[in-house]
Amino acid sequence: MSAGGLRPFLFLAAAIVVAAAVLSVAGGQAQTLPDEDGTVEVSAGGTYYLSLESNPTTGYSWSVESDGGAEVGEPTYEQHKSDVPLCGLGGIETFPITSDVPGEYEVRFSYARPFGDRSPAGSFVLDIRFV
Repeated sequence: MSAGGLRPFLFLAAAIVVAAAVLSVAGGQAQTLPDEDGTVEVSAGGTYYLSLESNPTTGYSWSVESDGGAEVGEPTYEQHKSDVPLCGLGGIETFPITSDVPGEYEVRFSYARPFGDRSPAGSFVLDIRFV
């Protein structure tokens, strides 16, 4: 496999590490997941922010599927900082997830291009419990 062919796999590994390290809830309470997928607990009516590595300059983007109980709002994107100008620098995409209804829900994230080989280069499953 060429170095270019490894890029999606390396990106997936970085996304998983960042996702586990950057998950947080409103109010400043930081949480980390036990592995690449996991369950988090949030107060009903509260907001949970899931942050994932992203690089829209590559054509890849995160798509979201929810089982209906949790609402995923529009993400924000913040490019990584660099001391020198870099073309194609990636960043962090942050998704707000809320629910006014207590319960446990599953939210699935898939990282793929809308053209060419549409196979996901990465995925993340979040089990979220609103109490």
